Amino acid sequence: MTLKTRRHLLNLLAAAALVAADQFTKHWVKVSMDMHERRGLIPGVLGLHRTQNTGAAFGILSDTGPLLAVFSAAAIVGIAIYARRYLTGFWLPRVALLLVLSGAAGNLIDRAFFGAVTDMFRFLFAEWFAIFNVADVWLTCGVVLLAVYAVFFQEDTTRSSRDV
Repeated sequence: MTLKTRRHLLNLLAAAALVAADQFTKHWVKVSMDMHERRGLIPGVLGLHRTQNTGAAFGILSDTGPLLAVFSAAAIVGIAIYARRYLTGFWLPRVALLLVLSGAAGNLIDRAFFGAVTDMFRFLFAEWFAIFNVADVWLTCGVVLLAVYAVFFQEDTTRSSRDV
């Protein structure tokens, strides 16, 4: 087995583990909490609040689950193809895209099989902020890491060879 094949297998296993963690927490909340039930986790900081979201982040595009599912599936395929073909060097963009793909896949599973995404975490110090789930955490962390990579590590492709 080549190094590249082992790396792809490891990425696939890591993504499966991240999606499984997301699906486990959603399942646990569904079987142990009633809809809109609230529980404390970290006093004054984080609580559980079971909800269903038929839209995207912050409830925008409500009741567009099938459209969001198609968009998510297309994005997952596109990012996976891009990552497999072009990301061979630095680890940061690979990890970032793995997190984005895992988060998108976790929420896609909910949309495809249940018609809505189960959300459960709420910041108690910011009641106005969205209720979110583990897949949303993966997505957010992935996007932040991509931004860090783009700002601090990605080569400047706008410079010509004369500028060096």
